[in-house]
Amino acid sequence: MANVTDKERSLETAKRHLVEDYLMVGILEQFEDSLNMLELVLPRYFKGAVQVWKSKDVQYIQEVTKTLSRKSVSPETRDYLEQGPLKQEVTLYKFARKLFNEKLSKLGIEPVTSE
Repeated sequence: MANVTDKERSLETAKRHLVEDYLMVGILEQFEDSLNMLELVLPRYFKGAVQVWKSKDVQYIQEVTKTLSRKSVSPETRDYLEQGPLKQEVTLYKFARKLFNEKLSKLGIEPVTSE
């Protein structure tokens, strides 16, 4: 790899670690899918996690603690960040999400949240 930057090298190292060193990495936007996977892969620790997550008490707490006046980022700002200062981070996130959804599929888990 000629002209590989430190950032690019770090990105490839991070990707390799995701593949080789972690049983799974959950995805916040797919939280329930992450819990479903944890229940299947580590049932000793996570059996019933989805049921707890869906409980009235947990859902109430989630509702009362969410951000009320969230401001959207303009498409221009998002593009600038994704193509500029956060390019490697966005690339790693998309890679992690792809791995996660491939693992969901291999385990036969139907995603609750669309990609």
